[in-house]
Amino acid sequence: WGCETFKSGRVHLAKIVVRGKTLCLYLALDPAAYEGTKYRVTKASGGKFEETPCLFKVNGMRRAQYALDLIRDACQQAGLELGEASAQDFRYPFESTEALIAKALIKELGGVAAAPVAEVTPAEEVTPTEEIAPTEEVAPTEEIAPVETDAVANDEPQGFDANGQLLVARYDRSYMARLIQSGDETKQYYSDIKNALLSYKKVSARTSWGCETFKSGRVHLAKIVVRGKTLCLYLALDPAAYEGTKYRVTKASGGKFEETPCLFKVNGMRRAQYALDLIRDACQQAGLELGEASAQDFRYPFESTEALIAKALIKELGATVDAQASVAPSKDEAHSESDVAAPVEQTAVNELGQEKKANAFLAFFGKLLGIFRRKDQ
Repeated sequence: WGCETFKSGRVHLAKIVVRGKTLCLYLALDPAAYEGTKYRVTKASGGKFEETPCLFKVNGMRRAQYALDLIRDACQQAGLELGEASAQDFRYPFESTEALIAKALIKELGGVAAAPVAEVTPAEEVTPTEEIAPTEEVAPTEEIAPVETDAVANDEPQGFDANGQLLVARYDRSYMARLIQSGDETKQYYSDIKNALLSYKKVSARTSWGCETFKSGRVHLAKIVVRGKTLCLYLALDPAAYEGTKYRVTKASGGKFEETPCLFKVNGMRRAQYALDLIRDACQQAGLELGEASAQDFRYPFESTEALIAKALIKELGATVDAQASVAPSKDEAHSESDVAAPVEQTAVNELGQEKKANAFLAFFGKLLGIFRRKDQ
């Protein structure tokens, strides 16, 4: 119920536990043997992990590659030899909570009374606590990259080459593909924002490979770009007019945003509400009148990568060796955030949702463990 266990006969090799967006890999290794190394393992607590005490957390591509090294050590220590490569696809398709309850994979524990929540006062409206997103604000790469970087190739683990290096499938995802494969919250923010724009008279929307543009005649009002889990809303407003306000907008770079230079990032409910204020300002500035409220549901249902390739919304670019995962970093690199200075294309790759990465990594742990067999004694 709580984990997946890998054994050879009665010998424990590994356990996998999912905690949030992190894969916790417990291995039959001595954590002390890896002290001070790039692997940064910890000793697991609890009797359930007595035979697999070496805890290694996977939350990125480089950590996934290191995990393969540790799996190799554990299997060799157990006297196993490499067999025929396993090529099964362990990326389970998404299913709703209701469907998993029906399959007895989720248990309903009944309802509980919620603790009283203090009423939000107007003063809290300007408190930036909820809105602070260090990853979003610190990383400058989104400002450097124009629309084309949103169509840059994305990576998904694909297999291993003859040298044991991780291969990644290269994809060029369109704006619509990114929307379709985004999370439920992102889809809701997008639907609300698009309805707000279309509620003004004579406003039309046009979708291109990299973004969606909203115009009234020839007048640009807004553009929407999807970057990771963030909706980037570009508006025909002067960013300087909002300096020092709760909106925290920035000036967009790149010629494609010359007519919509005011960049506002939406990654939470409050920011989505603020976006509606800015849309109102942009439309009023353009002299538009509010028409009948648009109430369409623009939350596109999720579709697999294969289905979107068939619809020409994702382009396949082939498979390549993942340089970042294949090259061991220095000790300083392993403990720093120097990836911020990576080239734009590699940075865009690193912006893949960690949850999608984790699901893919789970498949590879199963694959690697599946290709070992116990030596004949």
